[in-house]
Amino acid sequence: MPLLIKPVVVVDLFAGIGGATQGFHNAGAKVALAIDSWDKAVLLHEHNFPHTECLIMELGGDIEELAEIIRSYLPHESWEYHFHLHGSPPCQALSQANAKSNPDQGMELVNWFFELVDYMKPDSYSMENVIPAFKRIEGRPKFKINSADLGVAQTRKRCIAGEGWTVEPTHDPGSWVGVSQVLPHLLKEAEEVGSDLWLDGQRSKGSYSGAIDPSTGKRKWRDLAPIFRSIDEPSYTIMRTSRRVLKDQDGEKVLHRTLTLEENLLIHGFPPTYNLDLNGITKKDLRVMVGNVVCPPVAEAIIRGLYQ
Repeated sequence: MPLLIKPVVVVDLFAGIGGATQGFHNAGAKVALAIDSWDKAVLLHEHNFPHTECLIMELGGDIEELAEIIRSYLPHESWEYHFHLHGSPPCQALSQANAKSNPDQGMELVNWFFELVDYMKPDSYSMENVIPAFKRIEGRPKFKINSADLGVAQTRKRCIAGEGWTVEPTHDPGSWVGVSQVLPHLLKEAEEVGSDLWLDGQRSKGSYSGAIDPSTGKRKWRDLAPIFRSIDEPSYTIMRTSRRVLKDQDGEKVLHRTLTLEENLLIHGFPPTYNLDLNGITKKDLRVMVGNVVCPPVAEAIIRGLYQ
């Protein structure tokens, strides 16, 4: 694994509630600046990372102006540190679970981020998005990374594009971390109900990433079969609602309860110290925020794999 010779300074764009920021901190990097357009997400970010400056700002505009803002938060002597630029542009328009928008529109902020990279010329960079972005990105190194391969208790696959780093898997399917390892209290619940517990992987309808209905201009639907997994396995990620824990009753799966937001964060790889309790932020907002986070161990692996 590459050795970190210089201190690493990171700027995290489209930062949300700080999944990537958490991973960068875990790897020993300093996050000099985080930016997101959602004020409530920024409040949570500031609440959990009080020593990281986080700005509320719409991204996708003038690159030169943003570059000047970013440089104002970086240390003065550039030769003393390694500058890593990260971005997680919104993925809703590219997601296979969304048929309401043209996927080409979802690439606008992705391409804008690459233009910022070309303009600022950081020592390294990374861009995180959904898998359908993979075939739409041209001329950039890109990888399909499964968070379960990095010790996360869910099989969350993402496209990560960038240069200056490598990610080495720490787990294979035979050693993937199961939900019960992260949430061991579920084993007690299983004992109490006297049966095995499963995670309900009921998926929403997906869509063919390239199939557009010419009459509507929207993407065509396809039905996806549900997936049920034992709590001893990683969780599946594309779901209609929050993951539901079920008990097996006479061979039939029966709803037991819904996983809490805090439990979902732990499955994503967040530490138990992350605090979602903040006035003015609804559970509906939190479900959106938690569902769209970058798994911290993925961001951590990128920093630990930097070439310097």
